[in-house]
Amino acid sequence: MSTHLFHLDAQWFGGRNSEGWIEAGGLQEKISIPASVGGSWSWNKPG
Repeated sequence: MSTHLFHLDAQWFGGRNSEGWIEAGGLQEKISIPASVGGSWSWNKPG
């Protein structure tokens, strides 16, 4: 089994129902808890 290591930076603003960002290499993505469990994630998934 191969081991793949990567580093990422994460920022979380506020409490459980807030939003944050992750950055790793060329990736920068908004993250949050799904709305179905009380979070603020409300945008549509691609596909």
